[in-house]
Amino acid sequence: MKSPSYNFLSGHWCSTDDIAIGDRTDAWQIALSSSYRDWKVNKRVPADFTAQMRQRDIGGIQLVECICSPCGGSRTSQEIKRDDEPYLGIQITTRGMEHFKVDDQALSFGAGDLVLWVSNQTTEFIVTENLHKATLMIPFAHLKERLPRDMSIRGSVVDSKTGIGAILFSHILSMTNQFESLDAMDSVCLKRVTLELVSATLSQKIETTPHGLSQRYLKGIQNYILDHLQEEDLSLGRIAQANRISVRYLHMVFEQTGKSASSWIQEQRLERCGEALLNPVLKGRQVSEIMYQWGFNDASHFSRAFKLHFGSSPKHYRNHQDTHSLPKHQDHNTVASFT
Repeated sequence: MKSPSYNFLSGHWCSTDDIAIGDRTDAWQIALSSSYRDWKVNKRVPADFTAQMRQRDIGGIQLVECICSPCGGSRTSQEIKRDDEPYLGIQITTRGMEHFKVDDQALSFGAGDLVLWVSNQTTEFIVTENLHKATLMIPFAHLKERLPRDMSIRGSVVDSKTGIGAILFSHILSMTNQFESLDAMDSVCLKRVTLELVSATLSQKIETTPHGLSQRYLKGIQNYILDHLQEEDLSLGRIAQANRISVRYLHMVFEQTGKSASSWIQEQRLERCGEALLNPVLKGRQVSEIMYQWGFNDASHFSRAFKLHFGSSPKHYRNHQDTHSLPKHQDHNTVASFT
């Protein structure tokens, strides 16, 4: 029997329709595992089973859109052990019904629902009605700077009708609707916006305890910093005064991130400089102009900090921008096919 393979091309649909009926179960398992980490299809799919899938890289975040008929699968400890790092899955459903069993917790969701799940928990899924969904697969490493070190995330259904959950649902839906029109530079901005929305959604799930209140207070301080990030005179004293706290308490609030306030501010400025250097619209702007725009006033310090953060000098980083716009783990021109 010919072994089915599965490759991706951004924005292109792949389908089981071109697969021999006898090979569809294997092809479907490969597709699931290529998109959502390793999964096991528990029983062979029926002869009339159909599925379509496409995947898009957004700065290391995978956006996966899937349409499928009823089926099931599981992630056991065996599949989890094969992961190199944990992922957060954020799924919106626009049609159909799906059921999860996460450890000992049962979750059911349908059209209009937003669900979170994590790859390091044993999970089973059953699709009971023809399903259309979109999922963000986010490495936890992308979120660790934005969340408390001891925050525990479990599979759950999030309110998608009001507040930040509704905004996140609409954001994912909008990205899916623009699947084919997004380019590499769009991804730079979308990644940052997406991570901010996701971290805000997760922060709201923290119970109202002193720790939870501290986390929400941290987000307010971080938002103030981001609003004034381009200002050279943004000091810890000014930040503390604007938020009506002492500098000592400011340091205490930032302890939950594992970084000092000064380190966090510098990293945010370096990230914005990196984005600007990769932006073709700003190609004619001098590195020094970008440096000053984002609050750096010492070229030597900036160069050292930039190289330590990105692994190359600002000029080298800009001159090799094509290598940054493509995902490291896949070829942007790979052909998508279940066959």
